[in-house]
Amino acid sequence: MTEPLKPRVSVGYGTGNPAAAPNYRPLNPWGRRMPPAERAPRPELWQIIVTDRRDRKQVRVGPQMTKECLSSLFHAIRTEIVSGRETRWSEPMLVPMSAPALLA
Repeated sequence: MTEPLKPRVSVGYGTGNPAAAPNYRPLNPWGRRMPPAERAPRPELWQIIVTDRRDRKQVRVGPQMTKECLSSLFHAIRTEIVSGRETRWSEPMLVPMSAPALLA
């Protein structure tokens, strides 16, 4: 007498073993709300601001980036102003963009 065939993979509801992933366990097995994703904080953005000598207005130069990325551009602009090659700008500043009071 032959025995009935056994299924090779249990794919029934709630078995936790679908055919594609034999050790599958759902991320949220109890039906509760999933915890929020933890994200890295945004980096603080800085920008270079110079004063235009003609009308004494502040001019933003370059993109808003992290302080480490802007430091070489800031030193290059400052060197150009100090050496006298740049005559239109003065007073370069590296300002955090989270402080709008400095831009007034």
